[in-house]
Amino acid sequence: MVRFTGPRLKRYRRLGEGFALAADRSAAEKFKKTQRKLPPGIHGRKASIRKMTQYGLQLTEKQKAKLFYLINERQLKNYYQKAAQKTGSTSESLMALLESRLDNIVYRSGAVDSHRAARQLVSHGHVLVNGKVVNVASYSLCPGSIISFKEPLKLKEKIKESLARNLAPAYLKVDKDELKIEFLRAPAREEVDAPIDEKFIIEFYSR
Repeated sequence: MVRFTGPRLKRYRRLGEGFALAADRSAAEKFKKTQRKLPPGIHGRKASIRKMTQYGLQLTEKQKAKLFYLINERQLKNYYQKAAQKTGSTSESLMALLESRLDNIVYRSGAVDSHRAARQLVSHGHVLVNGKVVNVASYSLCPGSIISFKEPLKLKEKIKESLARNLAPAYLKVDKDELKIEFLRAPAREEVDAPIDEKFIIEFYSR
């Protein structure tokens, strides 16, 4: 599990306002409230207008993907290698693999407002896949998989409230009364609302 115990909002600020506003719903709300929008540090204002090299752009997009999906360098590289071995677009395959993670699908469904909260639900054993407890956040879902939630009742009420105020994407079927989520299919790239340009990531690993 990837753990970061420092100031999280500072990391979002470092990657830019666009990333911060398009990241997890909870992080976006915190960013809107803060008065400090520029990158952190005494050179933050200069950093916001500095032109980046191609290599710098590649590293930045890697950082964005790792922070957004809460994965580490080894995991991201493994996802790229799997995507490169598939037929068709490597870009589409990479994003489909990242989006098929269990913690990401719990977040995308609207059950929680952040990837971090989704990961906590999974790791604490509150999430079932096809009736069986799965506590591995990186578990890759297959089309047709059904996600449900265990007791306690108080947790279910919070999930129901969150599902009611959030809209799930087209590749998920959400039953807000029974608290069940069906993963219909792998999403197309245009359906993935992620503040990442994965082409730079592919360029970095394909060197």
